[in-house]
Amino acid sequence: VDVFRISASGVSCALALSSTPWICHPSPGEEMQLSPLVSETLKNADFFCSEQCPDGFVAVAGSTLRILTFEDPLVINASADDRASSASLFSYASTSCKYTPRKVDIIDQSLGIMVVASSDQAAQPVTTSADAEKALKVGLPTARLGEWASSLSLMSVERDNVSEEAETETLERSAATMLQEIHLSTNQTILALCVLSFFDKDPQEKYVCVSLATNLTVNGLLPQQPSSEPVQNEIRVYRLVRNGGDGLLLQIVHITPIDHSCNVLTDFHGRLMAGIGRSLTMFELGKKRLLKKAESRRAVPSRICTISVTGDRIFVGDVQDGFHLFRYKASLSRLLFVADEPSSRWMTCSTVVDYCTAVGGDKFGNVFLVRLPPELSNVAEEDPTAGVSRQGDQEDRHLLRVEACFHVGSMVHSVAKCSLGGTEESIVYSTISGSISALTPLLTRAEIDLLQKLEHQMRDKSVSLCGREHLAYRSKFYPARNVIDGDLCELYLSQPHEVQEEIAQELDHNISEVCRKLEDLRDRIL
Repeated sequence: VDVFRISASGVSCALALSSTPWICHPSPGEEMQLSPLVSETLKNADFFCSEQCPDGFVAVAGSTLRILTFEDPLVINASADDRASSASLFSYASTSCKYTPRKVDIIDQSLGIMVVASSDQAAQPVTTSADAEKALKVGLPTARLGEWASSLSLMSVERDNVSEEAETETLERSAATMLQEIHLSTNQTILALCVLSFFDKDPQEKYVCVSLATNLTVNGLLPQQPSSEPVQNEIRVYRLVRNGGDGLLLQIVHITPIDHSCNVLTDFHGRLMAGIGRSLTMFELGKKRLLKKAESRRAVPSRICTISVTGDRIFVGDVQDGFHLFRYKASLSRLLFVADEPSSRWMTCSTVVDYCTAVGGDKFGNVFLVRLPPELSNVAEEDPTAGVSRQGDQEDRHLLRVEACFHVGSMVHSVAKCSLGGTEESIVYSTISGSISALTPLLTRAEIDLLQKLEHQMRDKSVSLCGREHLAYRSKFYPARNVIDGDLCELYLSQPHEVQEEIAQELDHNISEVCRKLEDLRDRIL
């Protein structure tokens, strides 16, 4: 760590440069505060002042010389409440919804426009302001099976400058505006939502595709009298149009009836990819309805619940049979089966990592990563018909290889590959209990050996309160594979000095080296 003296708002500060730059500045009290800077790795910094940049510093980033400044230098001299408001990492805006939000998709990130799909099993829809006020206070009356009340809302989240009366400073905060709310017919519920631009239309023209089910009954509810009406399924297409100046509205284009319920919609290079029951179907936009361009009937054994796209490959998740990999052959206009998983999994979410790899979560609290082996990947590219269909359960079919598996203890309901401000991209997942966790790759063999030995030592030194063995817990449903428990390793920092010294000797390192390695891993993510 290199430390340099700089100045911000006339206050002397210390700039610490490591894998992540930090600034140490005085707080309104007598204590010092350490804050991270959003920047890449820097070296050899010094204070810099000019007419255009009164508060800044110059630093070396790789082979370039850069001049940086603070986005809000007044935060250093502000009060504790104002500093917390201005320097918070997230801003939020809340607005009341008449029904429970089920699906959210962003239409334009720069303008902060998004569409929200909401639905509840309610006996009567919210049509008046009095009904809306009653619904917010006591909730909606529960209906019998097959009765729903739903809406599709277009919202805008904008950042406005709001002057506080008691202070002369101006603070930024977010404001949510309801642009449009479309109430659906009685007994209709929204199952899936997707925002895309069709390949044969203007790229700036956005479409919102929604799958609906009428008279749908859901398993697991209290026994009540079901609806006698048959279940009807459809996909609606809305176009985002401008209403006058800067106003935006959703205008319906057409409705396409489908045979089964569609639980997932996604964008496939300007086409709509839908999981309709067991079938994987690709649509293009027509004048009066969606046009079916490719379909794989009975693509999965049970029901499609997730679709993740990378290139011309589609990782399809079955609700109880794990991943199935398909490839779109443009010259044949066909969806071809490539490989599937050897074991059954009750999947809830998935995302792609690279062209051959995908990560997913299941209902029993497992996070797993599967990959198509390189030899099978080459075969699929050269001879796309070499994969054996999943329908016959042939023993010689191509199989995805499980590269990693880890039990997290709670049902995983979302997963994404992204960067949270650290130096590396990570796999971030959230659970139904409210926790947000991340998986980050280890880069060197020495790093892997050190953390594996540390995890082994902590299993012996840190015993669970209930006496359960750590490895048995992480392998509750499937054997833990190629994942090191970072939570367990970080317990090393809370151990007594004697225990830390004993573990460090077993690792052939000193205490500071082990602590520095744990801090470096955290800096990669945050």
